[in-house]
Amino acid sequence: MSYSRSRWPLSVMVVMLISVLPMGATHAQPDEATPAERGAHQQVARGQDVSYEIVQLAPAYRNGQILHQSTIGSGITEYSRLLVGIIEKKEDAEFPEYDKSAINLIDQGSGAVAFPWISEDCYPYFWATRWRPISAGRDGSVLGVVNCIHKTDSSKNKNMVVHWESEKVLPRTILSASPQEVQYSLFHGTEDGHLLHVDLDTKKHVYSTYVTSLDGASRRISPSDPSSEVYGTDLAEQGTVAGVILPHADAGQLATTDILQKPFVASGGSSLPEMLPLPAGVTAPSARKTPATIKVSPDGRRIIGAIGTHTIAWDAQRRPTILSSTSAITPVKLLNGNKALVNSIWGPGILRGGEIRPLVVADMPPGAKLQTVAGINTSQEIAATLLLPSGLTQAVLLSPSS
Repeated sequence: MSYSRSRWPLSVMVVMLISVLPMGATHAQPDEATPAERGAHQQVARGQDVSYEIVQLAPAYRNGQILHQSTIGSGITEYSRLLVGIIEKKEDAEFPEYDKSAINLIDQGSGAVAFPWISEDCYPYFWATRWRPISAGRDGSVLGVVNCIHKTDSSKNKNMVVHWESEKVLPRTILSASPQEVQYSLFHGTEDGHLLHVDLDTKKHVYSTYVTSLDGASRRISPSDPSSEVYGTDLAEQGTVAGVILPHADAGQLATTDILQKPFVASGGSSLPEMLPLPAGVTAPSARKTPATIKVSPDGRRIIGAIGTHTIAWDAQRRPTILSSTSAITPVKLLNGNKALVNSIWGPGILRGGEIRPLVVADMPPGAKLQTVAGINTSQEIAATLLLPSGLTQAVLLSPSS
């Protein structure tokens, strides 16, 4: 997909992430991402399949009604609560008054809990549409995003990030912007309520990365080179941000010049990104391509990134190792103890050490397929989405088979 002044099609991506990068780790200098003089190489192999089963949960609902439309599994808490988004029907997309999207938290104990789908900042002059979950906190609170469509004047439309303290109260607005000025490109939330968001200035065509807390305090990750842009892809519980540095230039220059993305990490509360070194022989992907996916473990001791055709791991000292150049490994969520939920040529799986164990769902509904995985907790329960024969999708909680 081309990287140009028009940028990539913008869509909200939501994943709950927990990671901490230790202070005092050794990094490359922030002004240059040079290949490491010595980069180890470890070719990850396919291991035995790991068996999972679908946990039987109550169906998601909205306004007391169980809706026969698609749902997505967006995240999983440490308390086995599945964060679910109910997706609006395609045929209702042009009629916001009929939108029936919603957000649920579901577990085996308390069943499904639906969060209020009315916002005081949208009512009564707007339709609140396309509700999407971002993350769930350890206290049961939820971050989500909503589009507010003005009933008579589209120039007043706005997109908002909101926070529910519980399902018993209306959401409070954390961020709000006109899509004619700012478009949110990506979100990640932590369990303590901090939010990573990547904003595209639609007039200047520049990406900016911020970390915002529930009280509205915000920190911008700023590159040392003012001609560069920061595109964050992961956020740690203690504020560490990982992602890529992108060049900012006119569309004509990007069309004729092969400028590269540069992976970075901004430690703790730092606003200055530091470049992650690349192994010898590895070239970063072109800035004309979609930003590379880079994830951090909860304790901050490990980073994994899909860098072009290579998958790179960085240890606590930020020394790089090539995990694979042939298995198309993309990290989804890292755990402590050298484990990660990943996608690969073998489908979703658990990466541990030098092997990937592909997921096999033992009790899959007839004709259904495992479409995506979105998160994993320390019990190795997984938030996932199935594609059903009807074309609808279904959010599911997967648990390791006993």
